[in-house]
Amino acid sequence: MPPRLRYSREFWETYAFLQESQEWAGERLAEYQLVMLRSLLQHAQANVPYYRSLFNEHGINPSEIASLDEFRRIPTLDKSVVRSHASEFVAESIGPSRRKLVRTSGTSGRALAIWEEKSVDEREWAFICHQWSRVGYQPGVYRAELRASFESKRGYQWDNWNRVLRLPPDIHRTREIVGWLEDSA
Repeated sequence: MPPRLRYSREFWETYAFLQESQEWAGERLAEYQLVMLRSLLQHAQANVPYYRSLFNEHGINPSEIASLDEFRRIPTLDKSVVRSHASEFVAESIGPSRRKLVRTSGTSGRALAIWEEKSVDEREWAFICHQWSRVGYQPGVYRAELRASFESKRGYQWDNWNRVLRLPPDIHRTREIVGWLEDSA
């Protein structure tokens, strides 16, 4: 299936925006960031109980934020706050069918579970492809990944849908697999 059909509209719109906006002048980029920050904070105030309460407590009105520096007035979060107020971080405007529970890896000691909108995966993939485009990658082109986190009795994994060959980061094992694949071709 061609990449234009394989990836969602959300992916292509995000990817096209990133390709275009990378050429913006600093002033235009800062202006866009402020508009988007204000929009995000207004969404948080209207839909996320934790932020509604936090903004009220600190007298923060997102529509009045006039510079990125003013963003610093919002208290920072740490994982303990997110854990202790987990249900208050769920946006009321995103119904259960449009979200999924995701977990961090827990490398800092304990995994953190948060709700995420399902469409985030498509936007994240657009950001990754945009970064890779700087070295010539185009969405849907065959690629190889060195990855420790996949299960396979063969020692490698072929993902036909995404056109990716996943190999272990152990260089000796990877050379062995690539040699075997070349001999099999």
